[in-house]
Amino acid sequence: MSNMEYDLDNMRKDLFLKVMSRKLAMKKTKSKKATRPVKPVPTIMTRTKRYISSLKMLNIEAAYTPAAFNKTKKSKRARDYEAP
Repeated sequence: MSNMEYDLDNMRKDLFLKVMSRKLAMKKTKSKKATRPVKPVPTIMTRTKRYISSLKMLNIEAAYTPAAFNKTKKSKRARDYEAP
């Protein structure tokens, strides 16, 4: 193998490596773009905790007291049929 052929072979190898590395880099960036952040699925424990906390926030007793019941807006017909 002559000196010129050797140089050409090295240049060819260099070029091939550059192209391959560029392709790999492009693939990597593409895969990074494709991955979307996935929200973790809540476990049963966290779901129950969330449910209990929401129940605590809603004061159920206050919602069913007669005072609250009277405060709710009723239709005109319902008020007419109600005993005074």
